[in-house]
Amino acid sequence: MTTQNARNSSEPLERISDIVHQKSRLAILATLNESGTFGFNSLKQVTKLTDGNLSRHLEVLEKAGLVTITKTFVGKRPRTTITLTDEGLRSLKDEVAIMQEFLESVQAAQHKHATSQNPQPGYSAG
Repeated sequence: MTTQNARNSSEPLERISDIVHQKSRLAILATLNESGTFGFNSLKQVTKLTDGNLSRHLEVLEKAGLVTITKTFVGKRPRTTITLTDEGLRSLKDEVAIMQEFLESVQAAQHKHATSQNPQPGYSAG
């Protein structure tokens, strides 16, 4: 299924973004959503990722246009700042909405299953 077909699908799981939904990248986007911008070391501390893992996930997110990475120097010390883009914020919101829709459908199915297993008093199956 193409990405466009997946986004138009009525099935929530088919609309989940592989880029956003991966748990480390979702944690990065959710963390950036709090303030929009984080330094590399602060983001590493919050997400509990190693330098290499965080760098790789940020590379994927940057390539997708979901974050921008700015490298500067403060004195002689390098500083890397990561910022959530407007597209990143939209993608995060879309992902959360899709997951909420999916969870609601699971809850509805559970409720339907529970009521079919425990019919109301006076109910006769036959």
